[in-house]
Amino acid sequence: MSLPEPLAIRPPRWGKIHPWRRLIQILTSALFILAPLVDLLRFDIGGRKLILMRMDFSLLELTPVLLLTFLAVLLVFAGALIYGRLFCGWFCPQTTLSELAETFIRFFERRRKAALWRRALARLAIVALAGFVSASLVTYVLDPARYLSPPLAAWLVWGILTAGFSANLIWIRHRFCDGVCPYGILQSVVQDERTLGVKLDHNLLKVCLHCHSCIKACFMGLDIRRIAFDTQCINCGDCIDAINQSHRRLDRPIVTGFRFGKGRTPSSFPRFLQAVGISDWRRAAVVLAILTVSGFLAYALFAPRTLEGRLSPRFDRTTVDAEQNVRNHYTLRLANHLDHRVDLTLSAQSKRLPDLRIEKPRGPFHLDAGERATLQLVLCAHRTDKNKGSHDIVLGLQDRKRRQGLTLRTKYFIPSPRSGPHRVR
Repeated sequence: MSLPEPLAIRPPRWGKIHPWRRLIQILTSALFILAPLVDLLRFDIGGRKLILMRMDFSLLELTPVLLLTFLAVLLVFAGALIYGRLFCGWFCPQTTLSELAETFIRFFERRRKAALWRRALARLAIVALAGFVSASLVTYVLDPARYLSPPLAAWLVWGILTAGFSANLIWIRHRFCDGVCPYGILQSVVQDERTLGVKLDHNLLKVCLHCHSCIKACFMGLDIRRIAFDTQCINCGDCIDAINQSHRRLDRPIVTGFRFGKGRTPSSFPRFLQAVGISDWRRAAVVLAILTVSGFLAYALFAPRTLEGRLSPRFDRTTVDAEQNVRNHYTLRLANHLDHRVDLTLSAQSKRLPDLRIEKPRGPFHLDAGERATLQLVLCAHRTDKNKGSHDIVLGLQDRKRRQGLTLRTKYFIPSPRSGPHRVR
């Protein structure tokens, strides 16, 4: 099906649905632009961390990243199953940009055979829009300190994105929603009789004025009178407002609206759940999974921030000198998730190794807020005939000022006695 040209589209100027959809599109676009600027969502490529809700998470910290990814997948699936393509018509940036580009074309060209300079102005406005959107995308991976002097790589990415968005908004627009969008394909697979859609009440079709206002308002080129449900419909609701405008002048009843399908069998779920689209166990299970993952993600984001550490022994580097001093090597990885600097001192203890001591690093060290460090740790103990083998040890890290600490447990290995200094392999 060929989509209508921008000059043939007549979106409703007012109504009960259209203004709310425009408001949501504006708020969604503002959130998209402001999110990296105020550190709601941003990727720090240099620091290899995800900034979410003004909190830093290393890309190696998989819990928040995986939970956020899993939640996004569940929301996409639930949206397609319960609400059809409502996301496409109300929240999707592709739809918002496509409608804005078509608005530029209608404003500058005004008629089908417009002057060349009018068409050039329309395309120039679309390219400017594409450049602005591309700049907003670049801010998601660009250090805020480099906004005024971005590196060459940022300019290259911006240029590629601008060219891609310009081509999309000039030649493709809603055709992407028509047969390319993976979300639209998913929706056509998972939707069923109970999915939300713009549906026509055929019992009231006899009052139709045949003014074609609903067809002219649809930028997907659909005729709601002939197609009860179509996966190309993105649930924008413009046809509903267009019909309301036509029928209100003659005081005739409304013949279409958003409705959840009833399915083949009546739902036994409470009415307040059916009102939001939860009418069977499949939908209930998806919503319950979303709530569960959201709870875990909220805990991961807002749980008290602490010091984190991991101690990895390197027994392949264990050495014994002529005085029977055994040195074990460890890799200590630390992350300061607190909002202040910590000055840490190290201590090592073992019940069976009273002379256990830290040889490296010497003295206290500090970690700034959000900083990560990897230290090479060397512990030393004297070997006797009675203490060979593996021993439990406790490594303590204590902040000297704020009394915040961390305790790590690991093993200390003392090899069997041998003559002379050597390295244990």
